[in-house]
Amino acid sequence: MKYLIICLAVTAGFFSLNLGAQASSTKDTDIITELTNPNSVYYPGYADATNFRIPALYQTSQGTTIAGVDRRVNSGADSPNNIDSILRRSFTNGQTWESDSIFINNYPGNASNIDLSFVEEESSQKLFALVDGFPHDTGLMGGIGNNIDRGTGFSTIANQPYFTLYDNEDQSYTVRDDGIVYDKNNQPTPYTVKDHRILYKNDKKVDHVFSSTSPLQAKQISYLELYTSQDEGKTWSSVQDLNAQVKEEWMLFLGTGPGNGIQIQQGPHEGRLVYPVYFFNQNNRQASAVIYSDDGGDTWHRGESPNEGRITPDGKQLDERTFSNREYELTESQVVEMPNGQLKMFSRNRSGYAQIATSYDGGVSWDNHIQTDTDLPAPYSQMSVINYSQPVQGKPAIIYSGASDHTQRVNGKVKVGLIEDRGFDNNGKKDYDINWVDEQLVKEGHYGYSSLTELTDGTVGLLYEADANENIDFVRFSIETE
Repeated sequence: MKYLIICLAVTAGFFSLNLGAQASSTKDTDIITELTNPNSVYYPGYADATNFRIPALYQTSQGTTIAGVDRRVNSGADSPNNIDSILRRSFTNGQTWESDSIFINNYPGNASNIDLSFVEEESSQKLFALVDGFPHDTGLMGGIGNNIDRGTGFSTIANQPYFTLYDNEDQSYTVRDDGIVYDKNNQPTPYTVKDHRILYKNDKKVDHVFSSTSPLQAKQISYLELYTSQDEGKTWSSVQDLNAQVKEEWMLFLGTGPGNGIQIQQGPHEGRLVYPVYFFNQNNRQASAVIYSDDGGDTWHRGESPNEGRITPDGKQLDERTFSNREYELTESQVVEMPNGQLKMFSRNRSGYAQIATSYDGGVSWDNHIQTDTDLPAPYSQMSVINYSQPVQGKPAIIYSGASDHTQRVNGKVKVGLIEDRGFDNNGKKDYDINWVDEQLVKEGHYGYSSLTELTDGTVGLLYEADANENIDFVRFSIETE
């Protein structure tokens, strides 16, 4: 698919006109086949919750299908709310599911974990769950900035970042080695913080630093949290707080692009773990990016946003930290890999279509031109996209899921795109386009967030929001490769 770039003042950036034929007019045979009837994996009353949102579906290398969601206990609202990250597992490619759910974490009261995203490091078979963490009564709902502060929640002492706590007089404390809490005079106190941010005094459990009743509390900001599992999601580690590594003090928020991360399979960055994220900048505008790890998930770095240096229709360049025009916002995203290890990021935005950014260096930076794909109508909603392991009609393929209206979260479709090698771009880099060759309606009416994964038998699983915030359904479908 080739793009003609046309500058329009009313759009978010570069409006792209597809010069190729539409998929519906060119396909000779159905590629997407055998779509199953939906199975409600999460529903009101399950796991003692009334509401569920934000599906994250992942197939491990050992064949376990993991369906994660937000368990929203009291209402369907975002944070601040009582929200937990939970999952169900299937060992039959989604045909049956374990009856009980598994908690990745369970913060007290109105503290929350929200917006799951999974990825596996294949050589170690370690499964990662990335999620947003919020202390009590903290979040983006209720007006941007009203219930959340800026910052990382860490203080630097002798060039080392330490998790910071505050007492009711706003005196600061830092959590040092072995969880020992030190006061502002660098003296150890009787307090320690262990496990899932639980506060102890003289080795006796006192409270939780995300709780509203704790004598020492975390700053009311967003925390990017990582959990790991070595047993196919059955049990999970304590929290690894990534804020000190990837969040900036000027950010109002840094959170996941919910769904899946990837591990790069080819090219100079083979083996790199990549997770989509997005942040609110100094002017409370959103910008997508990725965090990445080259050491199996031990340490993480944040790459630039595609909005860093992005060329606008009037020829100006954006600064990810300070841009203020909401029409250029790129938010929740998912990432796929091209045949040479190049990355394509599909982002929620305000144009009415999916917008796609390209990285030539594994997510460290992005090309300064953003493509708007007119074959992918999309409202302001998360979308899902994955690489498919087998060639389709002799070409590498990706699978896409999303609502198919420009403004409303309705009429969910899945689509198959073939990766077309167009030679080299003007910048001397390989030029890949996506040719969308088939689509299938999954559900009429409401269709919210969704998550795709390829199952062990080559079929594709899809977990999606079947209504506003109550039911999360699962379907699977086949891909005809010839």
